[in-house]
Amino acid sequence: MSRTAKVLIGFGIVIGLVCIGACTGLMWLFTPPQLQVPPRRYPPGNAYEPLRRIGIAIQQQRQHDAYFEQLTKKIGRQPPSLTPAERQAYLQIMEPYLKAYPRHLDQPCVAIWEYDPRITFPELIGFRELARAESLLMGENLARGRDKQAVERLRRVLTLGNQIRNDGGTIHYLVGIAMTTIALRPFFESPNALDEPTALKQMVETVRRWEQQRPSPSVPIQNERYFLRATMKALAEGNLQWSELTTTSSDPSSTRDDIPSWFLRPFVRLAVPEVEAWADAAVAESRKPAWQRSDKEPFEPRHMLSAILIPALVPFLQREAVELAQIRLMGCVAAIRLYKSRTGRYPDQLSALNLGEMAIDPFSGKPFVYKVDPQRGFLIYSLGVNRRDDGGRFDYFRPSSPRGDLLPLHRPIPEGFRNKPWGQIPLASPVWLK
Repeated sequence: MSRTAKVLIGFGIVIGLVCIGACTGLMWLFTPPQLQVPPRRYPPGNAYEPLRRIGIAIQQQRQHDAYFEQLTKKIGRQPPSLTPAERQAYLQIMEPYLKAYPRHLDQPCVAIWEYDPRITFPELIGFRELARAESLLMGENLARGRDKQAVERLRRVLTLGNQIRNDGGTIHYLVGIAMTTIALRPFFESPNALDEPTALKQMVETVRRWEQQRPSPSVPIQNERYFLRATMKALAEGNLQWSELTTTSSDPSSTRDDIPSWFLRPFVRLAVPEVEAWADAAVAESRKPAWQRSDKEPFEPRHMLSAILIPALVPFLQREAVELAQIRLMGCVAAIRLYKSRTGRYPDQLSALNLGEMAIDPFSGKPFVYKVDPQRGFLIYSLGVNRRDDGGRFDYFRPSSPRGDLLPLHRPIPEGFRNKPWGQIPLASPVWLK
């Protein structure tokens, strides 16, 4: 065989191998990926089912009762703007729901959430409304000196918030955080109102119990991994249309022509490794103490589909840490006042209260900043999101603000600053508590 023939044969073999490799690669790209999505498991007598019915009933009543919807918007303002007659009407509507949900607080509960990209959660609107109604009643309890009733209502909301986010997604966790924030509002707006010793002890125990029951933030992030897998699988198999993924209810004009599933499969293939890498990094980041977490996203996607699917992690983890700081601060304030009621003086240091983790600032890993003054009382605060000691100066009612410290109280913005951009509003001065 001539040298030329051998070269041609060798060249043909190479071309054949390249073609086989290219065909194999194309087949791999255009074949739906095998993505494992574990089935959801629920305990017998799952409390989420009856709680879900209560939440949906509230949401449906808002949809069909214009007056009730108007009242919910008023109570959601800061400060709430209900007249006495409106207050009575609002509580009358909410009364059966407020009586119903506590019956399920001691039952095992796992969030009902199948990994379906089309799923909605109408019950979460109702859960937030329960927290608002309880918050309204807590404020009235505190104003009338009914401290124990106020703390008991707080306990109910905190327990409900932990139940509905147990083994759920990030949306369940965020609603649980929102419910905690709403429930703490009356205590933060009247920080010196709670002073009855029995109620103070009750508050410390409530905070301890809440932290013991509080789900780890790594759980909803792991569940988001499975949700994203299910979404990519549905896209690749044609069970979910591109327009369904990219259309938002707030922008109906964003609807695009549907793209064939076979065309999307290469994009899904390229997105899978990035989504998995994000989930690994996000779970690892969420398991760190807040003071060790980065203020930058742990993973930056390069491909179009993964950029659309991967949610922002830093804001989620910051809100989780703020919630933890707020409720720990509330427990510390109660413990400090309880100590004073027993000894006649404030503790010199938080360590004298034997609070363990409750006294630790999530943003520093050290005890909360605590100072005592014989004339002014005591000052306690967290370093907040910026992890810097600003001397107790804080950003009014914005606990997640990137500036200032985090105190166990809220203050309205002074009238003269309300029309100015946030960056031009000076921080509020430290507030000493009694």
